[in-house]
Formats: sequence, C-alpha cells, structure tokens
Amino acid sequence: MTIFADGQVDRSPCGSGTCARLALLHDAGDLDVGATFLNEGVAGGVFDARVEAATSTGIIPSVEGSAHRHATTTFHLDPHDPVNLGFLFR
Repeated sequence: MTIFADGQVDRSPCGSGTCARLALLHDAGDLDVGATFLNEGVAGGVFDARVEAATSTGIIPSVEGSAHRHATTTFHLDPHDPVNLGFLFR
C-alpha cells in the first residue's frame, strides 16, 4: 500500500519503492544482476522486479506487474457551453 502526494492511496507494491529495494539488496550483495525479486503489497498485488545491469552509480531495474480496469467514463460536451473544452487559471 502506498500513500503519496495529497493522501492518494495506491494498492500496488509501489514501483519506485521496488526499484529502491532492488538497489539496496544489490548493494548489500543479496541480489545479483539478473536475479528476480518478487515484491508483494499488502493488498496482494505483486511486482516482478529484476536488476538488469549495475553501473558505477546504481542499477538499471525492470519492474513488471498487472493492471485491472475498474471503470470507464464517457464525457458529453455541450456545444452551447462556452467552456466545454475546459479553461486555464493563470
């Protein structure tokens, strides 16, 4: 579970956190280049992560996961609305 920004909640295990964990595990010698690390979040979502390469300043990670669509939305624009395409505050 990830809580970020203005209190938004994400049920995934967190891609940035997974990459950071990969870097720490690799730096500690606990995860070799090419080895797989499964990061499971408290809601059951899993990211399959791997150190693709190591550099002099860090790692190059890859992260895979699944997404599930929960809803679709249809917008109807009223042609008589003067701001039907939106507006911008400056």
